Amino acid sequence: MTKTPTDRRRSVLNDEEIQLLSEIVGCDLPVLHKMNDLQLLDYESCRRAIVWKIFLTYRSKKKELTRDQVVTMMRHRFGLDKKFIDLVITSKGMHMVPCCVQCGKPITKSMFRNNEGLCDECYAKNIELEL
Repeated sequence: MTKTPTDRRRSVLNDEEIQLLSEIVGCDLPVLHKMNDLQLLDYESCRRAIVWKIFLTYRSKKKELTRDQVVTMMRHRFGLDKKFIDLVITSKGMHMVPCCVQCGKPITKSMFRNNEGLCDECYAKNIELEL
């Protein structure tokens, strides 16, 4: 059975996804391009990481878009299913320990939510003293 173009789309990341993945994992672009060409990546996990990072950036850090706007943007830009995006965002079926987005230290879910993704130390470093 031959793969259709949509099957190929699902089994290979596009250039924009590779660029985002490179920023997330801190790996060089040529390495990720080669791994993508050889189909050595777990594409579902890569897309989960990309969706989570985009959602975290636009909802926690920038706070300029609503949840539905971010989901719709990801659906149009990456051609992802709304159900897949919702599962990643709500973490149903995905067991992950929240980590500080600045230093990477594991933190509690409430700390992640209350401190905009930062641990107490990183959050305290970012506070500007005003008298």
